[in-house]
Amino acid sequence: MPLNRHNMLTSGLATTWRPLLLAGTALCWTLGAGQAAADISQTPLLLGASNVPGNLALVPSVEWPTLLSIANTGNYSSTNTYLGYFDSAKCYTYDKTNEWFEPNGYATARKCGGAKQWSGNFLNWAGTPTIDPFRSALTGGYRYRDEVGLTVLEKARHTGQSTAGNRTSSANVPQSEIVGATPAKSDWTNFHLRLAGLGVDMLFSNWNDKLGDDNTSIAEQTAYDPTINRPWDNGRLLKSYTPQNSNTLKTVYRLKLRVKVCVPSMLEANCKKYSDTNYKPEGLLQQYSESIRYSVFGYLNDENQLRDGGVLRAGQKYIGPLKRERGVAGQTANARTEWSSVTGILATNPNPADATATQTAFGRTVSNSGVINYLNKFGQLTGYAHKSNDPVSELYYAAFRYFRHPTDANGNSIGNVPEFSTPSPTHAPSPNGNTKDKWLDGFPVITNWDDPIQYACQKNVILGIGDTNTHADRNLPGATTSNLEPATPARITADTFNVATATARVGTIEGIDVKATSSTAFGDCCSNNSAYIAGMAYHANTVDLRNDISGEQLLSTHWVDVREGGVLKGRAKNQYWLAAKYGGFKVPGDVDYGDPYARTTALPNSWWTDGDTTEIGELRPRNFYVASDATKMVESLKTAFSNIAKEVSSTTAALSTNSTKLATDTVVFQSMLDSATWSGDLLAKAVASNGTVSETPTWKAAQKLDALSNAQISNRIILTSSPPTANGTTGAQVSTTGKNFLWGQLDASQQAALRATAGGTLTTEAVGQDRLAFIRGNRSLERTDAAPNNPFRQRGSRLGDIANSDPQYVYKPNFGYSQLPESAGFTSAVKSAYTTFRAQSSYQNRPPLVVVGANDGMLHGFDASLGANGGKELFAYVPNDLISELHELTDPTYSHRYYVDGTPRIGDALVSGQWKTLVVGSSGAGGRSIFALDISNPNSMSASNVLWEFTHAEMGYTLGRPSLVPLYNGKFGVIVTSGYSRPTTTTAGYVWILDASDGSVIKRFDLPNSGDLGAPLAIDLDNDRVADRIYVADILGKVWRLDINSTSPSGWDAPNDLKAGGNIIPLFLAKDPSGIAQPITAPLDAAYTKDRKIMLVFGTGSFYRTMDNEIPASPQIQSFYGIIDNGDQVDGRNNLLEQEILREVTGTELNGRAVSANSMTTTHDGWYLDLQQKTSNSGAGAKGERVISQAQLGGNRVTFSTLIPSADPCDAGGTSWIMSLDLATGSRLAYSYFDYNGDGNIDENDYIELDDGTKVPVSGVTDPDEGAVKGTIGLNDQTTGRRYLCYASSASSAGSDGVTPVCIEVMGDNNDSNRLSWHEVRKNL
Repeated sequence: MPLNRHNMLTSGLATTWRPLLLAGTALCWTLGAGQAAADISQTPLLLGASNVPGNLALVPSVEWPTLLSIANTGNYSSTNTYLGYFDSAKCYTYDKTNEWFEPNGYATARKCGGAKQWSGNFLNWAGTPTIDPFRSALTGGYRYRDEVGLTVLEKARHTGQSTAGNRTSSANVPQSEIVGATPAKSDWTNFHLRLAGLGVDMLFSNWNDKLGDDNTSIAEQTAYDPTINRPWDNGRLLKSYTPQNSNTLKTVYRLKLRVKVCVPSMLEANCKKYSDTNYKPEGLLQQYSESIRYSVFGYLNDENQLRDGGVLRAGQKYIGPLKRERGVAGQTANARTEWSSVTGILATNPNPADATATQTAFGRTVSNSGVINYLNKFGQLTGYAHKSNDPVSELYYAAFRYFRHPTDANGNSIGNVPEFSTPSPTHAPSPNGNTKDKWLDGFPVITNWDDPIQYACQKNVILGIGDTNTHADRNLPGATTSNLEPATPARITADTFNVATATARVGTIEGIDVKATSSTAFGDCCSNNSAYIAGMAYHANTVDLRNDISGEQLLSTHWVDVREGGVLKGRAKNQYWLAAKYGGFKVPGDVDYGDPYARTTALPNSWWTDGDTTEIGELRPRNFYVASDATKMVESLKTAFSNIAKEVSSTTAALSTNSTKLATDTVVFQSMLDSATWSGDLLAKAVASNGTVSETPTWKAAQKLDALSNAQISNRIILTSSPPTANGTTGAQVSTTGKNFLWGQLDASQQAALRATAGGTLTTEAVGQDRLAFIRGNRSLERTDAAPNNPFRQRGSRLGDIANSDPQYVYKPNFGYSQLPESAGFTSAVKSAYTTFRAQSSYQNRPPLVVVGANDGMLHGFDASLGANGGKELFAYVPNDLISELHELTDPTYSHRYYVDGTPRIGDALVSGQWKTLVVGSSGAGGRSIFALDISNPNSMSASNVLWEFTHAEMGYTLGRPSLVPLYNGKFGVIVTSGYSRPTTTTAGYVWILDASDGSVIKRFDLPNSGDLGAPLAIDLDNDRVADRIYVADILGKVWRLDINSTSPSGWDAPNDLKAGGNIIPLFLAKDPSGIAQPITAPLDAAYTKDRKIMLVFGTGSFYRTMDNEIPASPQIQSFYGIIDNGDQVDGRNNLLEQEILREVTGTELNGRAVSANSMTTTHDGWYLDLQQKTSNSGAGAKGERVISQAQLGGNRVTFSTLIPSADPCDAGGTSWIMSLDLATGSRLAYSYFDYNGDGNIDENDYIELDDGTKVPVSGVTDPDEGAVKGTIGLNDQTTGRRYLCYASSASSAGSDGVTPVCIEVMGDNNDSNRLSWHEVRKNL
């Protein structure tokens, strides 16, 4: 018969409800060795490209109109909110000594009435150039002073190249607004002001003819000074006054537009805390600094039209304190960070090599560098006029060329066009020092370009800003130029790209004249202006830019139009509208776009617009943002970054990965996630009488949840707990009060958490209530195509993604607690009560239940039956520990993070003298708490079913699954560890035993100098059902032993031989062949040896940290161990028996692996198998293989799965070997275990041949068609006697029904002639 390898469960199994779920833990796995704490990836690593950083090139096409024009147009009205560096909700006073404003209370409806107060709203209207909100949104703003505890922002410098910013009409500030907006006395009839030519100053006066530069006007000017008395009358400013000892009337006041921000008692929304007294304003660049790398292009400040192109000011880089390096797991310190992780102070010269190279080339001192500094400071560091004449298409071409990365015959970059960056251009071959300083504008010009693309799947994006009135930007490959352009540079001539052809194609598709082949100005302005930017954007979005990188390397374009002069041009005259549309449209995956240069058909609207229109009634491309005023500009930038962040993970848009558990008899439960919308599902698939699994789910939990109306959502039973109370003795923080997750039942701190903003300030209570309603499932405020301005993100389902939390099933299991020993404090009455508990009608009639955590902030309990109620949510629990993070779930710019991501533990327990069924859950990689619910009657859950929630200052992310066990003190305990990435600097790890009744600490074990700790393994040595011993492992390769077999917790400790100086020392230290520690976080397992010693079995490896899915050039060798616990420390592998992988072969269906059969002696303390085929065995050496799940024990075998991540981190998933070895020695089995050749028989025909001709049984198999395997479980077909090994794979599914688990046939006879007499240790699972 053919290989019995089905996507099914086999026939002949009992039809009772006793589902057996696949053992194993999450696919997003362990930390690496070498550090006690590590960063934790907040997206599933097996999704591949979602963990690859994006590339964003910032391309500000900024000439003087963008720097000088006013962001907030129109006449002032306090009914409007204006944006800028000031807080529109605050009042300010002026510090004359320091020459800056500082907050002085809050406004009422944006009006201020206190002595000498100014309205922040008015100051934003009066003094905000267009560039300042851009800077504020991206970086937090230009910091004039940047010190610990002090940040002062300064407006952009006004050079006087226009009169923008002067408000000299009486209508500009209505008289009725003057008193509430300024400290002026009520007799002021006008409030005129001037910014033009004043740098960062502002003049203001009651008279508009007093603001000039004539001698009379200058004589009437005076410094605005709140500290002197003569200009003031009861805190209100006089229209004019005569200073003491002077005869000159003063009618014009002068001040500087600077503002002190992030004052701890009056924080703005964008302030990030670095200490209680030190906050810093930060923007989108900082917010996305871990997921996006940045570069920035700009102009040389040369107003001559013969200066072409743009220059690279900062190369592609991480700008934050941490960075990722390809092939290196986790995040590492960034030597070129642009701010201090301790103080938040911006670095002046984070890229010193760039500054030095520029000084060498130009002969001028350059002391500033970096992305943030350039964006904040261009035009700010010198006294020269701002840039005139902006050749925007040539600037864009520089960035376009950067991503194309042209090289010479020797592989050296020839991306930079020397004529763009030369210090001696033809039009000015011998500039003086001042001219060079003006051109440089204080920043580097980088001519040696790196390659910005690190990964084949990296998303590359340009974000530009500028006005449409551009100049002389046609000196490009294939372009039609004019005498306004200099000679075409050689590197441009050599470029085979034809900009005119690309732009003409845009015109053809759009049906407009883009003047691609004429020198006539496009858009009715300006000298030799073109639309070539649109042609390049179209090409970059549709044609592979790099033939040296696999896949398709594209570049999308986002643009902000600042509307020079307040005018928004229509599509036929707006090159940015065209560039955003044709550089940003997305073709559906099932559509063949064809040859981009042959297309004539208009693009379907759904490819490029959400249907909203611009102010002139035209459809707005998704990537096109209109800055008609400061508020719209900032919102546009936020939307742009949100879209860019979405693009970073867009390669997973069609990917649904499975995190599967199997029920052995009649049901398969299958959890799923969709990374496109970060939604999830839990499927129930019925098993037919012949054992096949239905491809169509009987129910889908998400479908049931989504079928509820918004009104029905109010009936969901969603519970939480009160904030915890700290125990001064143990340090534990425990809550024992449950409550419904409803606004009126939350306490003030929880309500405040739901009103939180990224900057730490609070939004309104109404917004907080709306957020809670969203989390409960109300979808009325989700942002959709029909409602693009709604405040909350659009979800794919009410049920969040289920990534690493494995579904757990419970119905009516008998844990045997009626047989607990009275010597452990369990009286006969207690034991009898367990029988009564199980016999009561509420227990017998309760529905089957499946419990799983989701990244919507909840642990969910679903009815697990196959009837009409199957899939119905019975309850959910929101950990209090996560309430402070829930507001992020509602954000339209949401970036994935984990919430309730741990696998729960379910069991019966004695709680305050009463038997109950408990679920003990954890937030996993989402948080730092453990919680317990009473689920004895899941159909009748209420706040009283919340037993407790525990956290501790020393608790890290609670990734290890907790244990629920009877103890020798007559109680039930929950065993947890301090987990991963502990929040303190202590070097010890901790194991807590908590009272299952109330979460209080029964015992704490301190493990000195441990790494982050995984899941505890509690074992019962004498089959009395009470835990005797705990084992736990850490990421530094240490395995720890704790004995808990005495009736008093004071006697619980490590054995004497595992103590040194009173401290616990490890039982075992796992080290690779070079002596380097190997991380352990796959759960341990244990069995007895034939002489009644404990053998621990486990694997090593890391698949948890950011970038752990990347395989370095020389990956660390990981191993699988069998360690005998003799009570003495085993340091490394010197006394362990080595087994080796001898050969790997490719089969018809499966690939096979052969392992050695070296003999164990009494001198060995165990055995190990390195997960590599050594080069000495004709192998390739280490390939990044690691163990990702708990091993399974059966007969004389240990069976486990491994993971090798995809060689390309852009690819999802990976491959796995399923290994089965002799438990005693780690050697190959003496018989064939797998039906390797697929003939339906397991015999010597399933052997493979070694290099010396010896035929040996296969010790491991891998299925190249399946993805990574989470774990295995053996199933017996009681009718035929056949045995199957079933596993869940990470293979993706395009449909919503998921992929079906895989079962392969293995040796089924447990009476093997070579079987040893092993007894599996009872594990309290």
